[in-house]
Amino acid sequence: MSLITRPVFLSSNSRIVFSEITLGLLVNLWRRLRQRIFDSYRPELYYMRGPGPRWREKHARVASAPLGSRHR
Repeated sequence: MSLITRPVFLSSNSRIVFSEITLGLLVNLWRRLRQRIFDSYRPELYYMRGPGPRWREKHARVASAPLGSRHR
């Protein structure tokens, strides 16, 4: 396992040391957090707001037909 070091700007002698596993976990956490905050999926763009004109046309014909003429 290799170590990745990065200097801290608070003092020239101190360093933060991350292992590959820890750095991977932090990167994964950041990606998931960023995806949740800046989610591009907007369900209101895809939400169907009820039957359309074709459905109404079809069901109006069925409802207006006499009871004996319906197919069983």
